Amino acid sequence: MRNEEFSNICRSADAGSEIWVQNLDLLYSGRVVACHDDFVTVEAFGSRHDWEAERCRPVDRGRDPLGPPTSH
Repeated sequence: MRNEEFSNICRSADAGSEIWVQNLDLLYSGRVVACHDDFVTVEAFGSRHDWEAERCRPVDRGRDPLGPPTSH
């Protein structure tokens, strides 16, 4: 996502809005709970994950997940 979009998402999440993003590599979505550096921390599948902001896009609530992430 663009820097301006990232900033807007972070401000909205900090203000308590429920913001969802999709990871373009994993195709999983999660609710943004925090932002730091160039990452968004999302809550998905019962735990928190840090995703690179540039590899995410905003989506409507609850979009898609194909299943929980697995460790390889």
